[in-house]
Amino acid sequence: MVGPAADGTSAPAPTGPPPAAPAFDGGQEVAGDGATLIGHNHGGTHQIYGDEVHHHAELINNGTLFVTSSDGRVRISRDPRHISRDHLRQLADRFVPPPNHAWAADQLAVKSMVLLTGPAGVGRRSAAQMLLHHDDDERARYRELPASSSESEGAALGLKAILDPEAVQPGERLLWDLASRPPEDPAELLSGLDSFRTELRDRQARLVVVLNEDQLSQVRDESRPLLVTLGRPDARAVLANHLRADGIAFSNAELDDPRLSSHVKSDPMRQLAKLAQLVRDAQHRASADLPFGKLLGQALEALDGHGDDVAQQVRRNPSAHFRALLLTAALLEGARLESVHHAAAGLLTKLRYPPQETHVLERADLAERLAAVKAVVRDGRVTGFSTLAYGSAVLTHFWRYFPELRREFRAWVDATMRLRSLTGRDRDLVVTRFAEQCIRTEDWEGLFSLVRYWAHRGESGRPPFLLPQVGRALDHGLADQRAGWRFRQKIYHWSRDRELPKDLAQVLIGLCVEAIVPDHPDQALVRLHHLTRHQEDNVVASASDALDALAEDHRFLRRLLDRLATRMDTSGPHLHGDLRLFLQVTAPDRLTDPRGRARPLLAETQVRRHLVHCWALVLSHEPESGWEPSVSDWLAAVAEDTRREPLLTVLVDAAINAKALNPLYLTARRWALGRAVNAQDTAQRTHVARALHHHINRAQGLCPLGADRRAEETLA
Repeated sequence: MVGPAADGTSAPAPTGPPPAAPAFDGGQEVAGDGATLIGHNHGGTHQIYGDEVHHHAELINNGTLFVTSSDGRVRISRDPRHISRDHLRQLADRFVPPPNHAWAADQLAVKSMVLLTGPAGVGRRSAAQMLLHHDDDERARYRELPASSSESEGAALGLKAILDPEAVQPGERLLWDLASRPPEDPAELLSGLDSFRTELRDRQARLVVVLNEDQLSQVRDESRPLLVTLGRPDARAVLANHLRADGIAFSNAELDDPRLSSHVKSDPMRQLAKLAQLVRDAQHRASADLPFGKLLGQALEALDGHGDDVAQQVRRNPSAHFRALLLTAALLEGARLESVHHAAAGLLTKLRYPPQETHVLERADLAERLAAVKAVVRDGRVTGFSTLAYGSAVLTHFWRYFPELRREFRAWVDATMRLRSLTGRDRDLVVTRFAEQCIRTEDWEGLFSLVRYWAHRGESGRPPFLLPQVGRALDHGLADQRAGWRFRQKIYHWSRDRELPKDLAQVLIGLCVEAIVPDHPDQALVRLHHLTRHQEDNVVASASDALDALAEDHRFLRRLLDRLATRMDTSGPHLHGDLRLFLQVTAPDRLTDPRGRARPLLAETQVRRHLVHCWALVLSHEPESGWEPSVSDWLAAVAEDTRREPLLTVLVDAAINAKALNPLYLTARRWALGRAVNAQDTAQRTHVARALHHHINRAQGLCPLGADRRAEETLA
């Protein structure tokens, strides 16, 4: 640890400014040893009902899903497939089927595709997700298609890149939400639906396309029979489900409160979800048990956003000191008083406001000043404001109506994050609130430049101590329904940078696995593959391990094999790394074990073709020491179960293409003559080596089809 700052309050920042960001204080960052925990906030910080995700900055899920250990590598601690299922279970607990939802389910089962539309606010996206999981088949993989091809690869690749029939896997469930992020030319995208439906039907896959009402005119006549218009669900039941899921006790009579009438009649589903969340917030902040009616009253007051109240408070108090403390109390809700004091002073410094000439003892003390801005102090902390959700409205006001100060606000947030008096939870809350405002004002680059700056190692060379907040900020953006694509796109561009700071690269690996894979597995695969080409060995190892772990899912492995087989450049600098990755992910049991399916991956023609192609490249371009262990693993797998013998034909066909039959045979011979556990093991090894020799002879035309193997009586 480096020594304290001059005033004893802040941890110094890394040397130099971040790209496209204000100049920050110089120095070195504080970093600790050991593991860094990076929390993942999906499911815990937002409501999941309606056409968008509502984020709530005040509640943070403390569950940690990926860990950066002391060697700098990411360790994945949770199967990402469970994340999507958990999200869907939470959605199912809150979901109320809208009118025509059952009909849409019937149409989807018969026609393999449905175009879902309806008025804004009826919960089109949630309805689509529930349609795709109507049969509750956990083996069916859920995947979301991008609204444009630029989301996946960072550049517009055309309709074929989005509706690619070759990318559809058997039984897959696909969501294509064109309403949340309308494309520039929906007519062009929708033109390919009819032919795509044929592929869906052949592969027993399903697709739900979500359209807003303005896009209906772009639907072709042949696709119009697939249209289903949703009605407005029972809003009272929606609110009740959300309250129950959040653990709020209420009676049916209490939902007949006249104050709810207009909301139940016309509010969008996401607004009702937000209302339930605010009721829960009111319950959490109450010092004593309050009846539901009082909690509801606070929530309804907060639902309007307090925008007018904040504007009036700011207008009545032009003092820079008052406004700085108001903004600071909002950003640091939950923090200790000294943190609020130092941060408020720091804001005035960043804004180059002249110091007060009066002595400090002549001024109002901190308690009096906090009371003036209506902040609530309890047990030495600013716990919020006298009105529920007022702090969020304050932040929104300053970020929205002081746009010329956003650059200074960003610099101030950086300095505030380094206050030594802040806890890790305080920093999580600050960065979540800051990210929310950047998303709200579309200041993407401001957020990206700051988190990249936080991931930079200073002169000390130690891991950045704000690395957990880097992950939290990016994860918050990825979870936003309307802004998530921008964060995925930025991660794509970062993943292609071989000189990206290694700590940031490790965070991206964790985010790919935890936040991107559940809904966008193809995009996660692309980004992780690029990260295997990073200049740092630890990053390469972590990205490769992540792909290896994800390849336990046969659908992901199928996609990965396709990418490796079709993207390898035999003259490029990444061939060696791609070949090593291929050997790592192609464990023989993954290829030969059906795992509940009708047939194993190896029985699929395209998969076998990719395996032969990649193995031929391995045998042609890698030294024997590089591939002999993998060949031995494949031979051992056949010895363990003779039904895996098709693995041998893959090796032989690849060796023929690579003109490497002799090295392959000699490797098998050494393996067979190697140290065996017992006599049975020796016999099994001998049998496999003879089988390989037999396949080699057959491939060369030296052994007629159906002939026995008497020619392979000995290995000597």
